[in-house]
Amino acid sequence: MLALKLPKFKVLNEPCGQRLAVSGDDTPEQLQATLSSLSGTPDMDLAINLLNTLAQLISPERTDWTFNQAASLIHALSPQNPQEALLVTQMAATHQMALHLMAKAGSANAPTHVAEIWLARAAKLMNLYARQVEVLDKLRNGNQSFQKVVVERVEVKAGGQAIVGAFNPRRGQGS
Repeated sequence: MLALKLPKFKVLNEPCGQRLAVSGDDTPEQLQATLSSLSGTPDMDLAINLLNTLAQLISPERTDWTFNQAASLIHALSPQNPQEALLVTQMAATHQMALHLMAKAGSANAPTHVAEIWLARAAKLMNLYARQVEVLDKLRNGNQSFQKVVVERVEVKAGGQAIVGAFNPRRGQGS
């Protein structure tokens, strides 16, 4: 997979409202290509919606910084399709909210009983994030679960046999 160079987004104030653009002299087509690469979906409306939603969670102000933070969170998990784009956005939001609650709990002016409530909620969000990571892994690896077994010690008694190295038995063949 090729690494996407993360662009810098700019929020442009225009007479009809704000518009999202990629910094530099990019065309609307280049913005669409950038958003498609970033979000894993060719649907520009979905890509902008996900980016905007996550940016608003980071800060209610629409600034270059909030969009670039949201883009870096989505980029870190590299969604490959619309389903992954939705999940990755949920994961980033869950992560951000857990960190926000932990920061609130750690503030000097938070009463102990309130800090405990915020930490408990943050723990629930971190557990949710861990489950989301598992779902993303299953989406990407086709529901395959891998288990690695490491044998550190083998005893072979008199008359016994042991195999050293990789062993791959073939089913249906005789012993």
